[in-house]
Amino acid sequence: MPFLIENSEIMSENDNVQNYYDSILDEDNEYLLNVLDQVDGFVFQFIYNSVDNTYSFPFVSGEMLEIYGISKKALAIDGKRAFNLILEQDREEMQIAVFESIKNLTTWRQDYRLLSPTLGLRWLRGSAKP
Repeated sequence: MPFLIENSEIMSENDNVQNYYDSILDEDNEYLLNVLDQVDGFVFQFIYNSVDNTYSFPFVSGEMLEIYGISKKALAIDGKRAFNLILEQDREEMQIAVFESIKNLTTWRQDYRLLSPTLGLRWLRGSAKP
């Protein structure tokens, strides 16, 4: 196997190729995050753990922080924090609709009210596919 010398370190050709593709992926991810920050609303990933009945948002685009006033890290750890901001009158219906969507693998769409700590009462429209 041929070896290349790069930055005074010996790297195999496969390592060099992998590093090259990793750098392209990093650039693509940064570009994608910049594009998502321009979207009206936000994009998220929602994960439900049926074993311990917990859920999280391991990925959220930037505007969710502004609307919900919760950090990305906090949402990745405990998604219930986001649900707790939904008005109590809408919360149960929202949870039922989300979990029905997960169970039946159907698109979730819903209008709901959220009491944002930074923006006050907001009407939001959500849509997601499992």
